[in-house]
Amino acid sequence: WRIVIFDIPEKRKKARDAINLKLKELGFHPIQKSTFIFPYECRNEIDFVAEHFFVRKYINYIVDGVTITGNGITALQEYKKNREKLFIQLSIAIFTGVIALTGLVMLLK
Repeated sequence: WRIVIFDIPEKRKKARDAINLKLKELGFHPIQKSTFIFPYECRNEIDFVAEHFFVRKYINYIVDGVTITGNGITALQEYKKNREKLFIQLSIAIFTGVIALTGLVMLLK
């Protein structure tokens, strides 16, 4: 799985919108407003858009226990030991988001 997390400043709204659009076009699933998850490799596409808009330093790309940031690569040393725990936490976060959205849709009807 790949996770893209970004925190792009408001003054670079055009870039933030472009990243959002590209992630959705690729089929990423939003976990939160600026956190998306995807099962396949797509770093080149993310890097292309990020570098085109000069926002690479604001984006973290996580794959198989390694966080690839705009400043380099940082290993998550405990990832393999805690993989199941992290998966459960991620599943709970996704489930909670779905429940919240379902509740919101019900309220709006």
